[in-house]
Amino acid sequence: MNVGLNGKLQLAAWSLQAESNYFLRSSSDFIRFLPLGPFGEFENLTNVKSEGVEGSLTIEFKQFLLLSGNVTFQNITDQNEFDEGLENVNYQSRIPNVPYLFANTRVGIRPINNQDHQLGIFWSSKFIEAFFLNWEKLGSANTKNIIPKQLTHQMDIEYAFQDGRYNLSCSVFNLTNAKVF
Repeated sequence: MNVGLNGKLQLAAWSLQAESNYFLRSSSDFIRFLPLGPFGEFENLTNVKSEGVEGSLTIEFKQFLLLSGNVTFQNITDQNEFDEGLENVNYQSRIPNVPYLFANTRVGIRPINNQDHQLGIFWSSKFIEAFFLNWEKLGSANTKNIIPKQLTHQMDIEYAFQDGRYNLSCSVFNLTNAKVF
């Protein structure tokens, strides 16, 4: 099930667009990657519930200045009460190695924006909240493997010409040389 709202408002030179979405899914035979040392394998979970919300907002001024952002919160949990006939200790735990909170922002300008040529310069930031590599209910809190919070920045330059028929772009990722996983 997905339920969403989308709206757009134009005020003279300003354009505002907002969107929100709620989702609820029940998945059987959910396949996830199980990290094992430098390699891994895939694991099949019988019953998984995915629930979350997403939201985004975009503001533009005269198609020159752009500010946009979005955020997602998702809670993906194991809903299988029994595992091979035994009580499942991970029942209602979040699926490991899957981020549950993340967001993006983008700010940019278009100093050239006509039918023949468009030039855009953008700065983007991406955030991922810390999350567990393995099941949250297993092991000691002091020794759990956690994928730490991540914040990265990137710069993009985009050029289009001949009414958008041809496009060139250049992106520089992780400008602050942050640790990413």
